[in-house]
Amino acid sequence: MPTVYSPPVSTYVALQTVTLGANAASVTFSSIPATYRDLVIVINGKLDSLGGVAMEITFNGDTTLSNYSTVQMSGFGGASTSSTTSNTPEFIMHNSQGSNILQIMDYSATDKHKTLLVRDNAGRVRAAAIRWANTSAITSIKIGDQPHAIDLFAGTVISIYGIEA
Repeated sequence: MPTVYSPPVSTYVALQTVTLGANAASVTFSSIPATYRDLVIVINGKLDSLGGVAMEITFNGDTTLSNYSTVQMSGFGGASTSSTTSNTPEFIMHNSQGSNILQIMDYSATDKHKTLLVRDNAGRVRAAAIRWANTSAITSIKIGDQPHAIDLFAGTVISIYGIEA
């Protein structure tokens, strides 16, 4: 007998996948439809740098830094760190092969600020929460490393999914 879930289980719908054929400073997803509850972005790849680097994410081309704030934590072996920053849309990505999973809740709502959760598994535990102080529906997302001029390596795969509620 099949299992019935109530309410129904959310479904991931693939919207777009980009595989970098060469190193790239950034990737932009545009014309994102407002027909889903949440968005999930999966980054599988690495950077052309030593150590972890702060990647930036911007929504709808908004580069007004005062609209972004970030809380991060990480743990590696017996060491742990945490930080809070305002005026930055940064999350850490590592130079070793790994995955970052970014979840944007209620991205199409026009009555609230947007929240992004980031999880990283590149040899350590790392997580971040980013707030975008804007009530506009998100229609474009740019991921790149503007402050440090570090590229995403060729072969990096970035996928965006819509989550049906």
